[in-house]
Amino acid sequence: MSRTEDFGRLREEIQAGHRDRREFVADLSMEFVANLRRTVAGLRKGFMDENRAAHAAWFGPTRAEKTETARMKEAAKAVLLKEAAAQAARMKEEAKAALLKEAAAQAVRMKEAAVKAALLKEAAVKAVLVRVTKKPSKKGRGR
Repeated sequence: MSRTEDFGRLREEIQAGHRDRREFVADLSMEFVANLRRTVAGLRKGFMDENRAAHAAWFGPTRAEKTETARMKEAAKAVLLKEAAAQAARMKEEAKAALLKEAAAQAVRMKEAAVKAALLKEAAVKAVLVRVTKKPSKKGRGR
């Protein structure tokens, strides 16, 4: 091998090393920056939460929080009213069904009583007819 070839190979190895180093540093810096961004975002969120809590402790809820709370209360109230109306409708239907059932039972009892009264009347009429048509016996008269 000649000296020229050796220097050419060495130059290529140096260039490959430089290229590998640039890629490594780029990857490392991108990873570092991404990690740094996540850390800073977490810190900022923590500070904002602490500031919000301190503000609420000193000044009470904000207008937006009051509005949101009022809206949520109204929504909950509407849901409760809707559920109460549905329950009242169910109870009304159940009461109506119970009344219809009781009325049907009363009608059956009245019909049974009418039938019983008719049978009793018929029996009484038969008894009267039997007495009227029955001939008196001779044994019991006068002696």
